[in-house]
Amino acid sequence: MKRIILMRHGNAENSYQINDFDRNLSKFGITELKNNIEKLNSFKIIPDKIIVSKAVRTQQTFSIYNDITKFKGSVNNDTQLYNFHNTSEFIAEYIENIDDSLNTIMFIGHNPTLTNLLQMLTGNTGVYMDTASIFVIDFDIDKWQNIELRTGKLYFSTK
Repeated sequence: MKRIILMRHGNAENSYQINDFDRNLSKFGITELKNNIEKLNSFKIIPDKIIVSKAVRTQQTFSIYNDITKFKGSVNNDTQLYNFHNTSEFIAEYIENIDDSLNTIMFIGHNPTLTNLLQMLTGNTGVYMDTASIFVIDFDIDKWQNIELRTGKLYFSTK
């Protein structure tokens, strides 16, 4: 079995004085993240690798996750997770090329990309990733290259 965890960054401050990439989490965003990460952590779901957008609010999201879980696995910070125009293609290619020795991968990123990916992987077009939401999707496969759209089973969500 292979597992994908999708985590959307927490609510960000509304600021028109800085560009979107540099926006910080709001106090509310920090609180909602802590609550949802604690819920996930209670299930003892631990990723082997985390891929994080380089935007400030997603880096802060990972930092909160790390503070709570003391994550020991591999982390890859990638600007492609912020580029909304080709992110879905980047993630699809990334997933197909994951080392098969890794069973659980987490992506910390943005909308609309994460909601689109969630819908594509599960076939459920009625789901939406609010800020700080976490979805865990299971696949009955042994190799990442065998992943198929609409075959993921939702195991856990903070909704």
